[in-house]
Amino acid sequence: MVPNKCNRNIVAILLINFITLSRGPMTVFFSYQLIQYLTTGIQAYSFCSMIISILIILSDFIDGKFARRYGVSTEIGQSFDIYFDFAYIFIAISILIKYSKIDSYFIIVIVYKFVEFLITSKIFKGKFQNRKSKKYYYDKLGIIVSGIYYVIPLITILLIYFEVRYSSIILRIALLVITALTFIASFMKFYDIRKIS
Repeated sequence: MVPNKCNRNIVAILLINFITLSRGPMTVFFSYQLIQYLTTGIQAYSFCSMIISILIILSDFIDGKFARRYGVSTEIGQSFDIYFDFAYIFIAISILIKYSKIDSYFIIVIVYKFVEFLITSKIFKGKFQNRKSKKYYYDKLGIIVSGIYYVIPLITILLIYFEVRYSSIILRIALLVITALTFIASFMKFYDIRKIS
C-alpha cells in the first residue's frame, strides 16, 4: 500500500514538473509566433500565438491544482512555477512594447511587482506558515493582480486580431487600472506584514 502511494507521488511530481517546465519551450514558440504576427500581419501567426498563450495559462492552472490535489507541492516546484510565469509575462510584455502595442512603463510595473514579491518573501520567510507557501509570501490581491498580468498578452492579441475599435485607449485605461491595483496590493501586503512582524 505504501509503495503504491509513493509511486503515485513520484509520477505526480514528474508530471507536474513536466507541465511546469513545458512553459519554457512554449514561451519561446509563443514569442516567435507573436513577433512574426506583429512584423508581417499574417493572421495565422496571431492565431498560433493565442493558442499557445491559452496553453501556457492552462498549464499554470493545471500544475498548481494537481500539486495541491496530490499533496506533492515542493519548494523547487514553486520556484520553477514563479520564474517561468515571470519569464512568459516579461517576454510577452516586452515584445508588445517593442511593437508599440502597450505603454512602455508597464514593464517597470511588472518587474517591480516581481522583485517586491521575492524581497518580501525572503525577508519574512518563516513568518507565514499557515499561508499558501512557507517560502513565498502570497497575498490575495497580489495573486489576483499577477493573474491579470498573465492574461494581458492574450487580451492584447485578441484586440489586435479582431481590430477592436479604440483598442489602444481600452488597453491604456486597463493598464492604468492594473497599475493602480498593483500598488494597492503592495500597500495591503505591507500592512499585512506589519501585523505578523
